[in-house]
Amino acid sequence: MFLNDAVGSNRTSWMAMDKTIRVMVVDDREEVRESMETLLSLQDDMEVVGEAGDGLQAVEIARQLRPDVIVMDVAMSNQCSIPFDGLDACQQIRREGLDAAVIVMTVYGDRATRQRAQQAGCSLFLEKGVSPTELINQVRCLGHYHQPC
Repeated sequence: MFLNDAVGSNRTSWMAMDKTIRVMVVDDREEVRESMETLLSLQDDMEVVGEAGDGLQAVEIARQLRPDVIVMDVAMSNQCSIPFDGLDACQQIRREGLDAAVIVMTVYGDRATRQRAQQAGCSLFLEKGVSPTELINQVRCLGHYHQPC
């Protein structure tokens, strides 16, 4: 029942919580950010409050906007010569004590990347290609209950 109520026309149970989940989207590909923003913005209980194109921007914008949930790619290029990916950003967000739940998404589902994500303090690790329903459910669970579904 919990997961079935999360999407589709039966969204009233989520709205009863009377909280809009503030989401930030981070990916180095603009088309990915736009697609995620569109998907999440269609949800009555979610608002995309910001976006970033790399890990350094993600930390800076998260400091300013204080989102509830950050959906972030792992492997991103940046404008600097300093390597700083989504897992580095997550670790920095944790160091600074920001309360956002961080969902990292990647095509690299190997054990080493998963372990690094866990060590960085990421809230949830999802492989790209996860269904939109699953992503929405996880954002809701983290946004409302501060834990993955």
